[in-house]
Amino acid sequence: MNCSKSAGVIRTNPRYCFYMKWFRLLWCYAVLVAPAVASDLYRDDLVYFTDDDVASEIERLSAIETPDEVSYLTQIALEKPEVFVRQLNVARELLERAPSVESVRDELQEAGFFSPDVQQQIAIFFSDFETRDDLNPSDAYRLIIRLNDQSGAWAHLLAADYDLDPFTGLECAPNQVPSELMGPPVHQYLLRVAHPNMELTLWRYDPNTARRYPIGAVSDTTVDEYQFVSRLGQSLATLNRQTLEMAIGEDTVACQKIAASVMQAYQNHRREVVLAEKQL
Repeated sequence: MNCSKSAGVIRTNPRYCFYMKWFRLLWCYAVLVAPAVASDLYRDDLVYFTDDDVASEIERLSAIETPDEVSYLTQIALEKPEVFVRQLNVARELLERAPSVESVRDELQEAGFFSPDVQQQIAIFFSDFETRDDLNPSDAYRLIIRLNDQSGAWAHLLAADYDLDPFTGLECAPNQVPSELMGPPVHQYLLRVAHPNMELTLWRYDPNTARRYPIGAVSDTTVDEYQFVSRLGQSLATLNRQTLEMAIGEDTVACQKIAASVMQAYQNHRREVVLAEKQL
C-alpha cells in the first residue's frame, strides 16, 4: 500500500496516508533528534497526584467505616495537606529536642500520631531532613507513601539515591490492541527499571504539567505476570507477560510494546503541542 497520486487521486485511504506521514516524522524525531537532546521535556515527580487521583482516593478512604491510623492520616494529607504539614511540624519540633522517640510518645499522640510504629516511621522520615529544610505538601505525600508501603515495593524510590532506566513503553486500549501511538493517552505508560536492584515501576505522563510520575510498583513477579501496587498500598494492576493484557482498576486493556525512546519522543511531541496551544 502506498500514498502516491495518480491523475490527482490518492491511491489509498487519505487518513492512512496522514497517519503514516505523521508516524514517519515522529520516528525521525526519535532516531535523529531525541539522542541529541540532553534531556526530555518531562521531569520525574514521585509525589505528584492528579486532581482526579486525589478525588478518587479521598472517596475510597471516606467510605471506610473504621479507618486505621494510616488510612486516617492519608485522608488528612490528601484532603487538607496544609493541616497535615502543621501536624508534622509539631512532631518534628518534638523529635528534634527529644533524646528518643519513646520520651515524647504522649506528646506525639497529642499531635495526632498514635501508634509506636507510625511514630517511629515519622522519626526515620525526619532523619533525612536538614534542619534548614521547610516542610511542604510534597513532603507530606512522600511520608504517606512511606506509611502505606507495607510490602516495601516503593522503598527503592523513597531512598535518597536511585537510578532509573526506561525498560519499555506500553500503549494500551480497552477491547483491542491500539494502533501505533493512536490509543488513548491515559493508557500510555513507561516501564522503568531501577539500578542496582532491578525493581520495576509503571509511570504515566502529564503533558499539562510536564511531569512523569509513577502509579505502580511491581510487588510480585511470576512467570506469567507482574502485579503492581499503588503508591497508597492498593492493588493497582496485573500485567500478563505473555499476552500483554493488563487489568487496571475496573478496566481490562490490551497492550503492545513501544520502544521507550519512541514513547518518550511522542510524549515530548504532546508536550510541545500543549505549549503551542498555551501561546496562542
